[in-house]
Amino acid sequence: MNLKLSPLLAHLKKGTLQPIYLLSGNEPLQLNEAADAVRQLARSRGYQLRERFDVDNSAQFNWDAFLFASKNRSLFADKRILELHLPSGKPGDKGGKALAAYCQQLSDDNLLLITAGQLEAAQRRSAWYKTLDNHGITLEVWPVEAGQLPDWLRQRARDAGISLTADAAQLLADRVEGNLLAAAQELEKLRLIHAQPEATATAITLDSDAVAAAVVDSARFSVYIASEAAINADLPRLVRIIDHLAAENEEAVLLLWALCRDLRLLASLSHSTHDSKTLFLQSAIFNSHLQSAYLRAASRYPTAQWQQQLLLAARIDRLIKGYERGNIWDELLQLALIIAGSRVLS
Repeated sequence: MNLKLSPLLAHLKKGTLQPIYLLSGNEPLQLNEAADAVRQLARSRGYQLRERFDVDNSAQFNWDAFLFASKNRSLFADKRILELHLPSGKPGDKGGKALAAYCQQLSDDNLLLITAGQLEAAQRRSAWYKTLDNHGITLEVWPVEAGQLPDWLRQRARDAGISLTADAAQLLADRVEGNLLAAAQELEKLRLIHAQPEATATAITLDSDAVAAAVVDSARFSVYIASEAAINADLPRLVRIIDHLAAENEEAVLLLWALCRDLRLLASLSHSTHDSKTLFLQSAIFNSHLQSAYLRAASRYPTAQWQQQLLLAARIDRLIKGYERGNIWDELLQLALIIAGSRVLS
């Protein structure tokens, strides 16, 4: 049975426990909180032991050992949580068969909790996924979109006894830049700073000034986020990120490396004879939404113009090495804006 996060948490609060949980996604806060909720309920039902299996490489992982462990009863406790960590979300052929075999020998002594990275559509259509879904609960956690983040923050703040004004929620959303873990930490800080006496029933209301005074800038500013902003043509965000990188004296060569990687990939994608699936595999870009963004970006210029921008990248490299004079960060911003499609190339 496939559930979203809120119904899953409601299902667990009712005390309903299934034999299998498959939690997948690339948003760590919500994924960890969902897994913790499963563990908490399981412990209350007598599942006191935890055995962890890390599948770093599905082809090399000993799936037979996992199945043997699931059948081997503990001498110290009757019930166990078997935790299978599958970062790639791809168990492979042998792993898929092992998971199907596990489902055929379900025992009240074991609860299987699988946490995985973001699953692609093909994985969700696979036989192993459908088997797990038929015997337990599957959950896909998605990042909170930028437009929904202020409402998400206000709801989470209410759960912590804080009422955020609309301006305060927007300011906090801008500061954490989609990092839900940082958002949760900042809300906890606000709760502690503005703690109300226990006898006070009403939630404290905080405006943008109160948030600004307490919250640090926890945005996930990095070369990868700058690259993603350029690919998605998010110009205000792109400028803000690069300004932040420059102000923090980050290594300019790291951003140049990321932008050059994008230029080469975009040039290849814009060439009609190249296989995009192979290119994405070689570039370790597995997220389907990001792949679509790269394909849209590739259509902004013809192949030759993409390749031409590597000359600008080479000039920036000479600036970084001190062979030429100029403002390195201004040049990096110009290159990133070109990738974002904000300039007409001659």
